[in-house]
Amino acid sequence: MQEMNKTHAALGKEKTRVNELKTLNHLKSAVNALATGINMTDDGGIFWIEISSYRWMNYDAADAFCKKHDMVVANIKDKEGYDALVKAIRAKIPEGEFNVYIWIGTTVDLKTGKTTPQNVFTKWKIAFPIKYDDPWLSSFSNVILVVDADLDTSTGMRDWHSRVNGVLCQMSN
Repeated sequence: MQEMNKTHAALGKEKTRVNELKTLNHLKSAVNALATGINMTDDGGIFWIEISSYRWMNYDAADAFCKKHDMVVANIKDKEGYDALVKAIRAKIPEGEFNVYIWIGTTVDLKTGKTTPQNVFTKWKIAFPIKYDDPWLSSFSNVILVVDADLDTSTGMRDWHSRVNGVLCQMSN
């Protein structure tokens, strides 16, 4: 019985050590992200904006990119966060580019226009989302944020299906 208690205590210490290592890895990712240009919103949200003028990614590649850095593809919580992130993204648009297309974590049901998750902020570009009856077209449910270099009037969200040149990642809890 005493041996079993010792083994149980040793396992408990190992579990604690594993959790400490996971926390350290999470912090290491955060520090690395800070070194490469992380953004923080007023409510404490930590975001990484990845933009490339030479590398294009579909949603799955964007998701994998965020996960590689212990993050998730971000959703935008409110107008204040949206405004802060658009400003930060606009500042990172490569010289000579007119706009960037950024994957976000929101999806839209193109038959009903409802977003998932439901409690996210959306600012749709004019005429979006488009409601489709066609099953193939209605499968384009991922949402991107289009940020123009100069104009707020054409900056906004839309449904998309192809590859884009950026992703907005968020530190997961």
